[in-house]
Amino acid sequence: MSSHARGKLTALCLSTFLFLQHSFADQWLCRSQSSMMEGPDTILVCGVGSAISESRSRSLAREAALGEFNALCARSESCRGRTTSVEPLRQECIRDDTKTTCYRALRINLGKPKTETKLNRVELESELARKRQALEALESQYRELKRLERLTSAKESEVRVLSQRIFKQETKLNEIEAKLDDPSYLWEDSSRTYTIRLGTGYLGLNTDEIPGDFWIFQFGVEWRPLSFLGIEVSGLAGGSVGSEPPNQSMPNSTITELGDGSVSGFATTVRIYGTWQGLVFLGGYQTIKARGDRLTASYGPLGIPSSTTSESVDEDVSAPFVGLGWTSRKDAKGWIWGLEGRYLVGSGSQITVGLGFGF
Repeated sequence: MSSHARGKLTALCLSTFLFLQHSFADQWLCRSQSSMMEGPDTILVCGVGSAISESRSRSLAREAALGEFNALCARSESCRGRTTSVEPLRQECIRDDTKTTCYRALRINLGKPKTETKLNRVELESELARKRQALEALESQYRELKRLERLTSAKESEVRVLSQRIFKQETKLNEIEAKLDDPSYLWEDSSRTYTIRLGTGYLGLNTDEIPGDFWIFQFGVEWRPLSFLGIEVSGLAGGSVGSEPPNQSMPNSTITELGDGSVSGFATTVRIYGTWQGLVFLGGYQTIKARGDRLTASYGPLGIPSSTTSESVDEDVSAPFVGLGWTSRKDAKGWIWGLEGRYLVGSGSQITVGLGFGF
């Protein structure tokens, strides 16, 4: 046999031996254990995966083999940090009634330790600049969020103020709606609103026959056709305490005094109720009848009354008047009280204070 033939036979026998050795190692490894050191820089690992489909079983077996290597390498100082290359070996799949089970063998070759990539100064400064820009962006976002937070707080305060204003306006609207629903504020139902008044006060007359001051009592009934308008018919009565001539005076003189008097009368009053603090404007026409005794004494040479005469005097006064007043309740419902002053054109003045009841 030639040397060339012997070389081919040797190579064939060696290849057959290696193939049988690898096949036997793969089968033995995957059926008995999950990993084995083949040399100082080589690790044989095996993974098992089961699934319904064969492709899924193959994938699970491969991932299981890699997971086995990663677990071993993480606990071995001679493996950590080294480069690796993966060489696929034998794969076998077995099918049964419900699933497919695959066995996958891998050879992991360990290389040189990994070297850390070192950055030069330019790269470090560039990285630092990028980090600073990112930090500035985050700080800008933070400031913007704080500004929005302050604006939100200010807006919440404005919303509270607006809510209070809206509540007040709604209250006023509800009051107006209540008045619109009240028949007393409508013209067609105005005959149901009346006010009865009783008052007392002062009447000062400035007339030719009976000038003087009188205390009066007044009674009236007012009709409210509108909420701001009142028409009243009233009567009054009163009196005054006069004076008598003195017991002594200048000799041969005459003195006349106005004795006790009384007044009575009627008035028609129109009231305009204002919108400010219960203010009332008055206008109308008043008729007054005044009565009194005129006492005249004549004095003799010694200044003593020689004679005294008494004369009854009547005087009728009719005059328009204007005035102002104040009332405690504009709508004239329930108990009210008020104060009024009147000027009788060319005849005097009148002031009264009174109590009333509106219904």
